[in-house]
Amino acid sequence: MRKIIILNIVALFVASAAFAETSQDVKFDDGGKTLYGSLTTATKGDAGTMAIGKLSNKVGLAINCDKDGYALITQHSGGIKAYGTSHDSTSIFVKDVTKGEAEGAPSAADSTDFVTGTDWKSL
Repeated sequence: MRKIIILNIVALFVASAAFAETSQDVKFDDGGKTLYGSLTTATKGDAGTMAIGKLSNKVGLAINCDKDGYALITQHSGGIKAYGTSHDSTSIFVKDVTKGEAEGAPSAADSTDFVTGTDWKSL
């Protein structure tokens, strides 16, 4: 449940498009980091000072975002599941993964990978 809550918090943050990169694979080294944003002043170079959410230890985040939306995936380095969602879907998706192998970033900033990919299942 905690992961789902964190995933939703992160999803709200991503909507501000405050990430320096538009696409990033899961990085387990990002586990435990706090995500920052701003309701009005976030830019590509300055994410803002409002704490939006925090990744649990050893949980990585993969993301693809642009000015129109986002898709993201979270995965624990010791887990066998990855979880994903996007701006244009109310669902949270799950996929079986190999323990310790980082999931790549979604190919688009929408739900395409989740609804057309055969490995993703809606919760």
